[in-house]
Amino acid sequence: MFLEEVNLEQEIVLHQESLPHDVLVAEGLDTEYMPVLSPEELVDLYIGESNSAATEYDFRKALDLLVFIDKSDSETDVESLKLKIWCAVILRDSWTDMDTDDPLEKSKDTLFYKTIEHAFYDGVDIKDYLPSVQELLSCEQLGDLRHNPSFKYLVKVGYQHIQTILGID
Repeated sequence: MFLEEVNLEQEIVLHQESLPHDVLVAEGLDTEYMPVLSPEELVDLYIGESNSAATEYDFRKALDLLVFIDKSDSETDVESLKLKIWCAVILRDSWTDMDTDDPLEKSKDTLFYKTIEHAFYDGVDIKDYLPSVQELLSCEQLGDLRHNPSFKYLVKVGYQHIQTILGID
């Protein structure tokens, strides 16, 4: 049991060491003597505004951190945190300006789909990785975007494409 806890701490530290230096500085964290941050704190750093240059790899790391969260801890709702990450990914792109004539082609350039693609090619079970399309489109964290018809259309087409690839009905 002790060895498992040490290995868990090491994996969390590896995620922490992967944080961009600029993010640590922007957040005022001492890069020399930093304590081990919680998975929730690391998620916030990976997806937060101080990580303005976040890529699909950063969002993927944030999603990967969810496995380290104690699901019996009543203070942390893992599903809500997962939804928060996906909403942060979505909000990094300008969906309202996207041309809907070729929705699959246009959405391929978004961080949202790049993050999904990255996870898919790494063998992640996408069905468990993504929130449902209904859950995502109704999320208040998306603000007015969740009411935008073009955004809804692009996301629904993308989800249908993913389901087709994965053979999900």
